[in-house]
Amino acid sequence: MAADGLNLYDLKTGHSFFKNQKYTRLFFEREPGPRVRLRSQNLSAAGFLVESVGSPLQINGRSYRGQVRVIPGPAQDLWAINVLPLEEY
Repeated sequence: MAADGLNLYDLKTGHSFFKNQKYTRLFFEREPGPRVRLRSQNLSAAGFLVESVGSPLQINGRSYRGQVRVIPGPAQDLWAINVLPLEEY
């Protein structure tokens, strides 16, 4: 995941981990149990909400507008869910 300005929040509590930070690469990984870890910051949560400031988020070379929820999937994987207002969909 990458963007010129990223905001990162704990999905459950809304706690802000950082705001308007530039990242060329941001790596999430699955932890044991229902947890996700952000490797570069050594942060762990049940899920993260990522939003871009100004430019779309880049995930594996594709652009996404709005917010992205990063949550643990049912098969020990990660899900990145693009969240958009219904009017923009």
